[in-house]
Order: sequence, then structure tokens, then C-alpha cells
Amino acid sequence: MKSSSQELKKKQGRMHNKSNRTNFLLHKFDLKKTRVRQGLLHHFMDEPSPQTHLSIHQALQKKIEGVDGVTIYRNLQKFVELGVLHKLPDNKYLLCSHLCKKPTHILFSCIQCGKFWEIDHKSCMNALAKSLNHESVIDQSQPIFLSGVCKQCSEVREH
Repeated sequence: MKSSSQELKKKQGRMHNKSNRTNFLLHKFDLKKTRVRQGLLHHFMDEPSPQTHLSIHQALQKKIEGVDGVTIYRNLQKFVELGVLHKLPDNKYLLCSHLCKKPTHILFSCIQCGKFWEIDHKSCMNALAKSLNHESVIDQSQPIFLSGVCKQCSEVREH
């Protein structure tokens, strides 16, 4: 059994890594370090599943006094524009796992468990373009969304 001091050190380490990642992102994009931006990034690091504007607003209201929905929305849009977040077709937001400038990747969602995966593989996009015989131009300003059943859920269904 771990002692409470070991658990505290582990939690402090996770918090330190989260703060480092947040500071890195804000510095990388030359963004002012505000409580709302830090709160948004921390929220997405704590909640890896897609989030609605309302759920984000409610979570940040508990942590940042006086935060308003417009400020949150503006910052969400900025993070989407920079490739820090993805805006999904159902108007939910998801933290990008690899900070894409040009989203040449595919987002897959499992219809059973609701988890999302990012596929950052340019060859997938090239194969798609090739299969279209270059008749269509693939809009790389937005990721491609696929849904189906993930490996883990399909294995559960088979048993």
C-alpha cells in the first residue's frame, strides 16, 4: 500500500507536467498566460473525452470566479485555429494529441465506448487521395471523421 506522501508526490508530478505542457503551449503560440487559457488546457488534460461548450463552462466556473461563456468560446476558437483543439461535427471539442498545424489525420470514434483516437499519418491521406484517382481534392483544413467499433469493444462483443 502506498503512503499518502507517495501519492501526494505522484499527484504533484502530474500537476507539474500539466503546468509545463500548458506553459509550453501558450509560449509556442505566443499567447498571453491567462487564467482562462490555463484553465481550458488543464480541463482538457484532465478530461480527455470530447467536451461541449456548456460542460467546459460549468467546469471552469467552479475553478475560475466570474468566467463567462463568451471568453471561453473565443479561447476555444483560438485553440481550434492554432490546432491545439479539434472541433468535432457535434460541436464538441477535443484536445489534439500532437498539435497539428495542418490536420492531415483522421479522427476515429467508437460508437460503443465513445472514445476517440487520432491517426496522424500522412500516408493514410495520400492513400485516400490515390484511391480517388486524384479526381477530388481532400480538404486538409479539417480532419476526416470515422466511426465504428474499436478493437477493445469488438473483442468484448465476440465473447
